[in-house]
Amino acid sequence: MGTIIGENVVFGIFRLTAALLVVVTHIGGVEFFAGAAVWGFFMLSGLLMTAALNTRYGLDVRGLACFLLSRARRLYPTYWFCLFLTCLVLWAAQDFDRARLVNSALGYPSALGEWIANIFIVGQTTFGLGRTQVSLSPSSWAVDVEILMYFCSCLFLARSRRIALATLVLLGGLFPLLWWHARGLVKAGEVALAGQVLYSFLPAALLPYAIGSLMWFWRQRYEAVFRGRHSLIVAGVLGIVVCAFLVHPKSVTLAYLMSLPCLMLILGTLMHVRAGGGLRSLDEFAGHMSYPLYLLHWLCAYLFVLIVPDSLHWASPGAGRYSYNLAAFVCVSILALAVSGLTAWLVEAPLERRRHDWLKSRMRPGSEDGTDGVDGPACLGPLPSKRERV
Repeated sequence: MGTIIGENVVFGIFRLTAALLVVVTHIGGVEFFAGAAVWGFFMLSGLLMTAALNTRYGLDVRGLACFLLSRARRLYPTYWFCLFLTCLVLWAAQDFDRARLVNSALGYPSALGEWIANIFIVGQTTFGLGRTQVSLSPSSWAVDVEILMYFCSCLFLARSRRIALATLVLLGGLFPLLWWHARGLVKAGEVALAGQVLYSFLPAALLPYAIGSLMWFWRQRYEAVFRGRHSLIVAGVLGIVVCAFLVHPKSVTLAYLMSLPCLMLILGTLMHVRAGGGLRSLDEFAGHMSYPLYLLHWLCAYLFVLIVPDSLHWASPGAGRYSYNLAAFVCVSILALAVSGLTAWLVEAPLERRRHDWLKSRMRPGSEDGTDGVDGPACLGPLPSKRERV
């Protein structure tokens, strides 16, 4: 995937797998996996953004501005293309009742504030709490939260190992207070809000992100633990399966917390895996597919229920939303992979090449000519001093 951590690091397949796990929960109805996958996205993002800021952009004003502009160029064009596809399908089908049965939020926004939040992503939540009532991409709230995390990286998280560690300790100490508050919300009947407090609220969502940031600062210290030990990936995957089927039915919060060390095992090992040739190309394309797959899987489910006759009973409306049998889940997954693959090929990959070309024109004099797999080459501005990175 690039050179922020080392040559040809493999993260694209992880991202695509995480996006598929979101589909497993949303369409397959298997709880927990989507939440663990989103926390996995956050942890990986914390790792990569810290790496990019410290090795490519720098932490001065010019470097931070270039970083944020690059992030915008990375997130918005593909997102807007996905919104266009959704608008096109909704307009062509004119079946808004069925869209709401796929996802209660899927549809055209009516209020100006909802349109602004849908177009610019930011504003779909309030620091991770709440969701827009109507959305053209109901899962994009997580991108809103991640954008807030980028600012946290710029302001403090990516500036030093000590700050990252202090932030993680502070968040860990705050989590019991969040749990106590969420428990009160459950007693008051606000179950959905309670779940958001412990999952997507910025102080909770920053937990995996801060862990990812610290993993980059400590990458050399623990390199001997992870390098070449692919069995740790298997252990991490098995741990997540245990969390899903044994821990989650008894304690949702404990399952999410236990998923964190499992994700650390997986990402810590992948951080030191190098790919070349065909595997590198496959990993890059898988990474390009992950974002559109995450954004478009609800639209693909909507297309499925429009196309497949109700008489087959593959998708049945009940309790205010569709439930899908195994055949329907497989079909939606294949359709989502096909659509995201085409989007990656026609939109995502070409846009990434243009973004990297744009970044190359803003490289620091004398810096290495390469891409980091996330934000491309360095922008003008000095690297942080050794003291700043301690």
